[in-house]
Amino acid sequence: MKDILRIARKKKGLSQIRVAKILKYSSPQFISNWERGVSLPPVYELNRLADLYKVSVTKLKSAYLTESVRDYRSKVKRELKLS
Repeated sequence: MKDILRIARKKKGLSQIRVAKILKYSSPQFISNWERGVSLPPVYELNRLADLYKVSVTKLKSAYLTESVRDYRSKVKRELKLS
């Protein structure tokens, strides 16, 4: 997900600051966190991001789901102390 967002933003020639302003976020740190994989964008932003970056919303939703499942599995393994 992070690579899709970063690459799509750069292809559109947008800065993280500009994207944050368009999406009405107080700081570009939100965009940076999504692109570094620190956090995922809220689900309700996926359609707006797809429209802004001119990428398939299906592609974004699929990447979001894949990343969410990966994060959940990792969390469960840590909690159960599995390797």
